[in-house]
Amino acid sequence: MKTITRNYYVANDGTEFESKNECIAHEKLMEKVKVRMDVLPKRPNTCNFLNGHGYIQHDEKTFLNVRKQFHKLACKILGINYPIDSYNFWRTLDDSESPLNSNSTGQRFLNTNTNSFREYGQLYFVTHENELTENKQINKR
Repeated sequence: MKTITRNYYVANDGTEFESKNECIAHEKLMEKVKVRMDVLPKRPNTCNFLNGHGYIQHDEKTFLNVRKQFHKLACKILGINYPIDSYNFWRTLDDSESPLNSNSTGQRFLNTNTNSFREYGQLYFVTHENELTENKQINKR
C-alpha cells in the first residue's frame, strides 16, 4: 500500500481545483460575473421566495443591459454562440461542467419574465404568475 497526498486549491466559491492557475482563473472569472450581476437586486435565498411568495421587479433597461453583458461574457468563455433569447443558452450555464455553474446566474435570467421583468424563485412561476402564493414585489427601494 502507498499513500498519495494531493494538493487541492479551493476558490472563494468553494470550487476545488488541482491546479493553482485554474483556481486563479476561476476566481477572476467569478469576479467578472459578480461585477456584472451586482447591478441587479440581491436574490432572496428563502423558502418563501422559492415557493412563490413574491417577486423581484427589475428595471427593464438595467436588466436587459446586464443580460446582454453576461451573455457576451459567457459565449466567449464557453466558446458557444447561442442567441441571447435561446433557452438552451441559459440552461447550458447551469450544466455541471460549466465554469459558470457555481453561481446559478443562468437560472436568474430564466426565472425572469421578459415581458414584465419580474424574477421569481422558480421557473414555473414565469408562466404561472397567477399561481403565486403572494403576488407582491419584495425588493421595494
